[in-house]
Amino acid sequence: MSTNPAAPLVAEEVATFRRPGRALIGWMPPERGAIALAGGRHEGVQNQDLIERVEAARAVVAEREPGIDQDGMIDATDPALATIVERLRQQPDTGAFWEEGWTARVADLTRVCSLQQSVASQQAGDRVSEVDPDDLVSIAAVTLPAPSTAEIPAQFDEQRKAWIITAPNPNLRITGAMNGPSENGPVFGFSVAVLPSFLQVARHHGRYVLRDGYHRAFGLLARGITRAPAFVRDFGVGPLGTAAGLFATDVYLGDRPPLLSDFLDDEVAADVDVPAVQKMIVVHAIELTPLA
Repeated sequence: MSTNPAAPLVAEEVATFRRPGRALIGWMPPERGAIALAGGRHEGVQNQDLIERVEAARAVVAEREPGIDQDGMIDATDPALATIVERLRQQPDTGAFWEEGWTARVADLTRVCSLQQSVASQQAGDRVSEVDPDDLVSIAAVTLPAPSTAEIPAQFDEQRKAWIITAPNPNLRITGAMNGPSENGPVFGFSVAVLPSFLQVARHHGRYVLRDGYHRAFGLLARGITRAPAFVRDFGVGPLGTAAGLFATDVYLGDRPPLLSDFLDDEVAADVDVPAVQKMIVVHAIELTPLA
């Protein structure tokens, strides 16, 4: 084996890149909200001005009338749905959604509760910039998109014998393992893809919440677009299958839950810097000579 190995594939200290976003500080504990306002730096808890700003937002929330009216916010009758569903039925990446009981509907985004505490505002605007606000089929092209045809960038590190695949999308995944013949001998590898991401409205404990598609939903609302096609499903009281770091159940099921539209309300939300998402897959070949 070599006595002078190559440097590690991933550095021990990686800088965290951040970008403009919005955070629902009115539903955060004062210390957590202060950290968000400080760009993710824990020194924010020592800044009394930031603490007071969060407490003021929390006071606005506390003064709201309790309850939320979500009756009639899901529309199954819009004529545009026929065209949208016909296209979705032909997509291979929607099969699992139909099997799990999802249906395509038009949702009133202003009355959907938010599980997520922050969004990247610039990314949100970019993703909906080409949408026709008066055409639900155009909106569905973003909220319930066709499979991506964009190339996935990859680099080969000859020294380390590694493929490095990156994308600014957390849905980049290893989708399978495979092998086959080639003129140089057997080939062993993996397939990768950016998995589909659809706007998903879930009914949880009787309350409609957004399960996926936050940046697109925020971008649409920022443009004044309040109705959007989405996959909708009733989860009852079962788990939503979401990631960590979201609002606790008592927040979004409480008397004064955060709504998607609250991201645009300066009394309860604020401009912050949020981490930039960058997903990386490394396929690394290592030659070993185990001792007998």
